[in-house]
Amino acid sequence: MGVILGPTLGPVTGGYLIDHYEWPVIFTVNIPVGIIAFILTLQFVKDNPFIPKPTRGMDWFGLFLLIIGIGSLQLFLEQGEQNDWFESKFIMVVAALAVIGIVGFIYKMYNTREPIVDLSVLKKGNLAIGITLQFILGFVLFGSVFVLPLFMQRFLGFTATDTGAIFIPGALLSGMSMPLVGRLLQNGFNPKILIVIGFSLTAIFVGWISFILTTATSESYFFWPLLIRGLGLGFIFVPISNLALAGLQGRDLTQASGLMNMIRQIGGSLSVAIIGVITVTQTAQHRNDLLPNISTTNTAFNDTFNGLVNNFMRFTSDINVAQQQAYSIMERKVFAQASLLTYIDILQYITLFILCCIPLILMARTIKAKPPTAEEGGGVH
Repeated sequence: MGVILGPTLGPVTGGYLIDHYEWPVIFTVNIPVGIIAFILTLQFVKDNPFIPKPTRGMDWFGLFLLIIGIGSLQLFLEQGEQNDWFESKFIMVVAALAVIGIVGFIYKMYNTREPIVDLSVLKKGNLAIGITLQFILGFVLFGSVFVLPLFMQRFLGFTATDTGAIFIPGALLSGMSMPLVGRLLQNGFNPKILIVIGFSLTAIFVGWISFILTTATSESYFFWPLLIRGLGLGFIFVPISNLALAGLQGRDLTQASGLMNMIRQIGGSLSVAIIGVITVTQTAQHRNDLLPNISTTNTAFNDTFNGLVNNFMRFTSDINVAQQQAYSIMERKVFAQASLLTYIDILQYITLFILCCIPLILMARTIKAKPPTAEEGGGVH
């Protein structure tokens, strides 16, 4: 529920700050929040005495490789289109750093006595599949949240606050459904079935949105799809953890939890970067496809264009100026239609991606969690 609460309050708070203050405040507001989190961590987060502490210090070099690898990969995806990909020396350097960082990190983790991330734990239980599902969850969750606010504010005229508020009902439904899902898991319900239900509902949400998007879609059209999204996420978060962590104990459990959280964030970061690239390329493609319709042989175009020219002629006696203004309006209409088609494409790609990933869930083994022994923390409450 804590994971849900942040994304629920974040967009609304950010929207309010943008609408009432300067936009950099959305970054500076994290300073007091971070300080509070730091203090609460020191006060309440305790070491588990049953898990041995590392005999060596922090693996700073491994952490450095991870930062370089993932950071360079995201930079490569975000800036590649703008810099003509490998035609740019900058992109080539960033791509090389991404490969060196990621490959070096993996090699370092397998050849260090006490790695910052123990990748050998991936061989245990369902963790490998669980982490893959976490990546998919992060990709879908961040991707859909990235696309919709852009569309709502650019083409529907929503304020930042309105855009954030529209996600609240679905997020609250997620929070309310999680205890129910937790109770089902406690009663022995198969987590794979719950995850399939959750991803299926999420696919319905994304597909539904792709069919209702127009440049005149009203706020009420988003209510039910976003509720379905919220219910779907409620059926995903806890069961994925249950499926992935079942059978793991002690240090394996802590390593797995940290690894899952990291992979989910990476999935979200990559989805935003990839969607950004698709937005640029697909919008340009759709614009090129629509331009042939801007022709004097097109009756619909002529009627719209002449109507605009006549309207502008009321304010100027220069027909050339009126025509230029009319062409400017038509260009904006073409861009709006190209962008709309691009957003629909992206949502349908995400829907197909989710549906293709559902069979992966069924490959997981059913593992009953064993109660931890005293040496592994069974007596700690």
